[in-house]
Amino acid sequence: MTDALARSLELFRDLGWADARQAVALELPVGTEAQRREARVGLQRGDWDVWVTEGNTLTRESVVGDADHGMLALFAIRVGADARRAEAVLGGPGSVPDQLATEVLATRGPDFAVAFTSRACRSNRRPWEHATSVHAGRAVRLMHLHGLPVPESVEYLKDWAVYAAIALGLEAELYPAARGPIDAEVIRSRFIDHLRAGVAVGAPATGPFGAVVAAGVEQGWVDRDEAVSLVLSALDAAQRPGDRKVWAGVLTDSLALTGAELLAQADALLGALSHAEAPVITALAPTIIEFGDEYQAADVLSLSLAAKSKAARRSVLDAALRRSMPLTGEAAETAVIALSPIESGRDGTLAKAARALRERWGVATETLPETETETASTAWQPVPEVWTVPRFQLPDVSPSALAEAAGVLYSRPDGAEDLEVDRFLELANAVARADAEAARAALRGLRPNWRAGASAAADWVARTRIRLLDRLVQPGDDDWRSDVVFGPMPAREAVVVQRLGEVPALLSTPSWDDLRIAPDDLVERLQEYRDTGATASEADLFLALLRLDLTLVEQRHLDALAALDVPIVLQSGERITVAAGPAARAYALDPLLEPSFVQDEDGDWRRAVTALPASLAQFPRRIDTTRYGWGTPLELPIWGDGAYSGDGLEAGSGFEWRQLARRNAPLTPRLAARLLCGLCSPHPKAATDMFEAVLEAWDRGLLRPGVADLGLLGRSGPGGVQLARVALELSEAGLGSVVWPLLDGFVGESLDAVRMTAGTAEVVEAIGTLLPAAKDAVSSGIGDPTTLDLPHTRALAARPGSSRAVAAAKALVGELPELSAHAEIDAAAPEPAVDLDAVWPAGDGEGPAIDDGVHLASSWHMRGSKRFVPIEFSLPEAPEVRYRALMAWSYALDREGQLDADTIAGDERRWLQWDGALGRIIPSEFRDRGAAKNGPSSSDSVPPLTTLMVAVVLASLCSDVESRYSVDAMVAGRRFSADSVRLAASRLLPLPDISPARMMGSIERELRALPVLWPLLTESVRFAASQSKPPSWLNRVLDVSLLRAPLLRAAATAGRIPAEDASWPGLAELAARPGSSAVLTKARKLVIELGLG
Repeated sequence: MTDALARSLELFRDLGWADARQAVALELPVGTEAQRREARVGLQRGDWDVWVTEGNTLTRESVVGDADHGMLALFAIRVGADARRAEAVLGGPGSVPDQLATEVLATRGPDFAVAFTSRACRSNRRPWEHATSVHAGRAVRLMHLHGLPVPESVEYLKDWAVYAAIALGLEAELYPAARGPIDAEVIRSRFIDHLRAGVAVGAPATGPFGAVVAAGVEQGWVDRDEAVSLVLSALDAAQRPGDRKVWAGVLTDSLALTGAELLAQADALLGALSHAEAPVITALAPTIIEFGDEYQAADVLSLSLAAKSKAARRSVLDAALRRSMPLTGEAAETAVIALSPIESGRDGTLAKAARALRERWGVATETLPETETETASTAWQPVPEVWTVPRFQLPDVSPSALAEAAGVLYSRPDGAEDLEVDRFLELANAVARADAEAARAALRGLRPNWRAGASAAADWVARTRIRLLDRLVQPGDDDWRSDVVFGPMPAREAVVVQRLGEVPALLSTPSWDDLRIAPDDLVERLQEYRDTGATASEADLFLALLRLDLTLVEQRHLDALAALDVPIVLQSGERITVAAGPAARAYALDPLLEPSFVQDEDGDWRRAVTALPASLAQFPRRIDTTRYGWGTPLELPIWGDGAYSGDGLEAGSGFEWRQLARRNAPLTPRLAARLLCGLCSPHPKAATDMFEAVLEAWDRGLLRPGVADLGLLGRSGPGGVQLARVALELSEAGLGSVVWPLLDGFVGESLDAVRMTAGTAEVVEAIGTLLPAAKDAVSSGIGDPTTLDLPHTRALAARPGSSRAVAAAKALVGELPELSAHAEIDAAAPEPAVDLDAVWPAGDGEGPAIDDGVHLASSWHMRGSKRFVPIEFSLPEAPEVRYRALMAWSYALDREGQLDADTIAGDERRWLQWDGALGRIIPSEFRDRGAAKNGPSSSDSVPPLTTLMVAVVLASLCSDVESRYSVDAMVAGRRFSADSVRLAASRLLPLPDISPARMMGSIERELRALPVLWPLLTESVRFAASQSKPPSWLNRVLDVSLLRAPLLRAAATAGRIPAEDASWPGLAELAARPGSSAVLTKARKLVIELGLG
């Protein structure tokens, strides 16, 4: 604590603030001008609490003693702290109520209010995009209290919109809910001013701002004509598709514009329609096309037909067909230019409508110049030779070179790793070895960060604890804590900086740009350590061993290493019992072996179980082979598919991809597939580098045609639309031979799926686009004759039907030569015998169902573009309290047996748990109910899950939350039984917002899920049979039932499904219904497959 802060606290106590209630803050004295100045000096800067590390515990500790921080903040404002400081020290409404804080802030006058609001309303001070920020209640109240002009700030208006929505009776994210609303009359007094400002600055309509306009009209707060004018302006100026969608909906639905009003504004709507977005087009275009004058109709039709959505294009064509007055002259010529590509397009129904429309108008087809498909020679280039990897080079060692290297890393996204990290660390050590202060000066521009390579250096510059150092449990720490041991890369970074300049060179610095280390270099470095008396850092040596190119190790290296008695030190400074040379020799003889890839019972590819070698036993466990994501190519550059390659979804992925393209050997099947498919949905900041990495890998001979295997990617494989796009982009760069087999392989995977995979048509069409180039490659000798076999595409063409994919395959196969001599079209292989005991052992999935007697309801909510379906319920013992629950995370349910729910009235969080002794669910406001705390449960016992809780787990699959893997994990852990699923499903199925179709993924993905989840199939069929019309979701349920029919039949025969359920109640009734629809045909087929016919 500084002397100035100590004096401020003394005045805080002397003036009576320390022991007073916050409610009297406006009445308390603030002293003389001199005292206020003294108090202000101490309170104007510095933190009032700090992070303190004790062992493995990181906590916040107050530096102002027992002074209430909220009261101290009010005191600081009263004595004259500026707006910046007031915003920083004034906590949220839990620290000081909004109304009181506003009244204290208001004493500083209008100018202060403006300055405070401009700092307070920020995007990083709100928990969700459209929730209130920390100071929202204060900022909005201040503007109204002083009658100030509405701030031209999107963030302020987002805060205002929440309060306006609540004042108008709408739902909005007031956070925390206990902070309370602002009086409706206050909001009403400046309502129109705020609407005008919001439209002017582009306040997002996807939040509550879009809804308050129409609600204001309903309540009489704004005239409808002005509201329409404002919405038209907002729609025209909107930059985001989501905002345009909302504003279009407000016009046509909420404000209910009549046809005449819409036509009067037709010219003003052209800008919004020009984006060709389906929601805007379907809302606005049909009326103008049907009833507008011919020039308006022609313009809107031309713009609307550019939409990607078939439904949108169909709606405008139908409107044009309904138009009583045909288009003529220039208007007709304008429209027919847009109609021509539709009429000649692949979609038959749209083409028919376009043709009918043109004929009705009596206009000839617009002849478009045919673009000759240039199957350019560039699409299919000869495969380059494998390159020679360059040696790793350092720039001249100097502080300026170090500063430049630091700038390279600091400018990158978090997590971006490649050889530049090694270059920086080696350079930093070399500069610091010559002059530590020069190194510190060169790095002084680094601020605390998580950039790979630069994070620890920033801590070193700030002279604070290096955050990447291991955190080990100390005596007296809480029992639940465990050691935090960092992986090889961050641990190496931490120890290099911890001992910066102490060693002559880093052991883990690569010999080549692909990050491999030559045995000669490792021996030479250890000899230098010995000669200078240096000690080796454990993490530096550990990474060096992983990178060692074992194919180059000879007996002379082993002999030299055995004699290098260089001590190894841990981060604590303690020595390991083995020396560096013998440790390296032991690893060379007993290395970490690359695991093979094995298929599990569900067909997913995983790395085989891998044990750490005895040679690494004396090191901290920096690689844990039981955890996900261990062993990256940066740590193990000599490995292929056995290395964890990530998914390419991070901002720093481009740097990792380009490092992969520096390998010394061609990419292996999974790595090649990962490199290529990372382009399907890359992080926007990484996309350019990732594409460049693929081109570099090709140019260096590392991408070989026919090697990449999409099947090894499992669930993270690409979608068809994405793959087709990437294939065409890469073929333009000459990689046709690489992407060609991937496309036909995708078709094969699609043929084997329960239903044809989305995007199959696009993939087949991409094959058709590349076919001329493939033919040219074969005829010129660049491609093998088998290139044109395309067995899976031919098999698709042989299928009955006229779907887009089948039609495209038929057209394509007509242009193919005969099959090469050895090729065969895939024939349906006989079904393998079911090994029931391997998948469904006797007793698996059995267990009690705890019926809690809770009746369920559901509702659905939209947050942005995502749909959420929480379960609503009340407990039998307290029916007046309604709860809402959605499993967005599974830990509490899975590990603690607690359901995280909120009361609908008051939005109060409660934790629900089954009490076996009382035989009912008991709610608690505390997650750790035994200790009356909100931390993780400290109880050793985990209660079972009741049917309510199982229902919440299953219903989460109907929401757009990433719960499927959590559900899969709970099913795999047998956290609940099949009987629980049966009971939960019977209560969920009648709810209109629940779709069993969205629950089928777990059964389709995981064969071992069937012993627990089979009731989802039987109960869905039972419920569907009770309906007069089969529900739309039944098709999906029957597809998955047919997929698993052999196993279900075997389980029923073995008695592992109870006899009543094994008869599939309702299935026979469905199969007996008249008709030939797909769902009835599948029901009849399922009867046969299950042996029930």
